Amino acid sequence: MAPHNEKNFQLRQRIAHQAARLMAEQGIDDFQRAKHKAARQLGASHQGGLPGNAEIESALHCYHNLYHISDHSQQLARLRRGALAAMERLTSFRPHLVGPAAKGIVGELSEITLILYAEPAEAPEELFAAQSINAQLSERRLHLASGIYKSCPVYHYVEQGIPVEVVLLPPGHVSNPPLDPANGKAMKGLNITALKHLMDAEAKA
Repeated sequence: MAPHNEKNFQLRQRIAHQAARLMAEQGIDDFQRAKHKAARQLGASHQGGLPGNAEIESALHCYHNLYHISDHSQQLARLRRGALAAMERLTSFRPHLVGPAAKGIVGELSEITLILYAEPAEAPEELFAAQSINAQLSERRLHLASGIYKSCPVYHYVEQGIPVEVVLLPPGHVSNPPLDPANGKAMKGLNITALKHLMDAEAKA
């Protein structure tokens, strides 16, 4: 590798690891924000190129493995228990767990993210109301696997003290899920059965 390219590679790695630390310790969940803040803290320009989201995610794995093995395992187990409770509550809407709790990369401020596959007319407002859950409704524009962008309803509430966001997609989008902002791949997520199997396997490990 040429000296200039080697220098750029090393800088990208430093930014990636600093961004991972910021995401783990400060609860930043936006890759762009984390990498730009990391670059500023390191006094780096963008001339050599910023690391990709996948590089930061890899650095985040390393960070948790090195510094927070016990704390990370406990927080991951806590989030997955909360996710399972939320998914069982919403089981009629075919919930899938995505994001940090599904990947196993969580921080102190990580949230639970679920995708429900249901028509808007079948939205879970009545279920939330019947169970006295104070769910707030917002909207988010998602980049789907097919390449299109779609505005989707998002519900926010708290399950076992953990913030939960519930994204509503039509049933036909099971084969056209949102793209993961970290690696650009389709977020197929974990259904209830898959999550239970994963939790059982980790409990036995």
